[in-house]
Amino acid sequence: AERIAELDALDDGWMTFVNMLSKTAADLDEAKETFQEKLGRTVDKFVQDVVDHRDAFMAEAPKKIETPDARLSLDAAKAFLSAAAEKSAGFRAKEEELKAGMDIFAMSRPPLKELLETEKDTQLLND
Repeated sequence: AERIAELDALDDGWMTFVNMLSKTAADLDEAKETFQEKLGRTVDKFVQDVVDHRDAFMAEAPKKIETPDARLSLDAAKAFLSAAAEKSAGFRAKEEELKAGMDIFAMSRPPLKELLETEKDTQLLND
């Protein structure tokens, strides 16, 4: 009789455990879905930030010096190019951070053509 009572208690405990596992699995799926959605929004914003960086670079890049004080213009151009290179490097670092999460969900990496073009133009203007 004592054994039967223990087995009955085991059934209750087992069902509690199984229910907890089911709830945990559902919570995990929900958290994973939420994380994937948030990551997708973060990647979309990142891509837009890269495009905005490219647009700003194209609008403000020093292409020719037309002022009487060429030295001042040259210093300003070098400072601009240095800042642009630093910002591009920051985007590359952010790309690496996002890559780990994207790999988890097998998300394809955005091409970031604008970043590559900005890096190339920055280098060309620096030479």
